[in-house]
Amino acid sequence: MIDHFSPNDSICNKCKLPFYKKNKCAGKDKQKQPDHVQTQSPTLTINVQTSGKCHSKGVVCNKQERFMSVVSEKARIDFFKRTGVLLQKKARTCQTHLTNGLLKMAVTDATALKAKVSTSMRMSGREVSEILRNLTQSNEKSKLVFDHPGNLSSDDYLNLTGLTESQFDDMVGHAETEDIRNTRVRSLRTCIAILMVKLRTGLGNTVLGSLFSMNRFQVYIF
Repeated sequence: MIDHFSPNDSICNKCKLPFYKKNKCAGKDKQKQPDHVQTQSPTLTINVQTSGKCHSKGVVCNKQERFMSVVSEKARIDFFKRTGVLLQKKARTCQTHLTNGLLKMAVTDATALKAKVSTSMRMSGREVSEILRNLTQSNEKSKLVFDHPGNLSSDDYLNLTGLTESQFDDMVGHAETEDIRNTRVRSLRTCIAILMVKLRTGLGNTVLGSLFSMNRFQVYIF
């Protein structure tokens, strides 16, 4: 141990090099330390039917087609509400099984899926919260939906429009031949549904707007 030194003293390279390396390593370790620790959401095992782990094949037909689409979150929630099967995120399906972005009504339960169906899935707490939030929002936005797949029974068609579902479909088919097209605000089926409900019930545009989740100006032409 050196008790004293003078300004003219010098340090040999043998002593200087280990000191330099030690300080350099200490500086790197300090830079690697994060400013804050990121916590991961805990993973849970949920007892729910699920399918769609394989992204190379469609979840409905279990076939590998050239043109497939990722099932949207809206379609995923709608399918879960109808069938009790919660599809995996980024599950894929053939476009022939979609109508207006949703899986067709013909796919009614897990038995209609050709892909493997599991009885449980692992989800993070954040994913569970997201599912619950989307379910709540979808229930808040409930409305009369005449587009396939809709939320109306055959009796609903008859009570609201005075037509059976098949008669309503036939009327839509005739309108399509006249080149009446869908718009950004409403589809052709919705246009005809608003007209028939108005003729059937005599309801005002404000009430019709509430039933179809539109404002009164969007249904005013009827």
